[in-house]
Amino acid sequence: MKLELKLTADQIGFIVTTFESIGKISMADVQGLVIQTGISKPTLSIIVDVYDKFADKFKSIGRKSGIFDQDKKYTISLKYHEAYAINAYLTATSFAHNPHQQSMSEMVKDKIQRKLV
Repeated sequence: MKLELKLTADQIGFIVTTFESIGKISMADVQGLVIQTGISKPTLSIIVDVYDKFADKFKSIGRKSGIFDQDKKYTISLKYHEAYAINAYLTATSFAHNPHQQSMSEMVKDKIQRKLV
């Protein structure tokens, strides 16, 4: 089952920066992240794969976007479990220290939750 998400370049960039640390995490640090966030190891494994997909999309947007493309929406296809993993991680992670990240997190979660239902 596939889901189509329409996200802005800012939202895709937010996901890339949020998941960047997970994409580079060592196996020794995985248990600490599991304890910190409450996210399971399989979910973190899915997020690592999804990170690559979003990073590639973000790079391609960066190459061909201009100043007038800020509100343009880009379509990303995700499998149901990938969207679920993103939503679970964003729900478990607190962005209270940064209002902009909190806002981006809420927007992305809202879009994903509407597709998951």
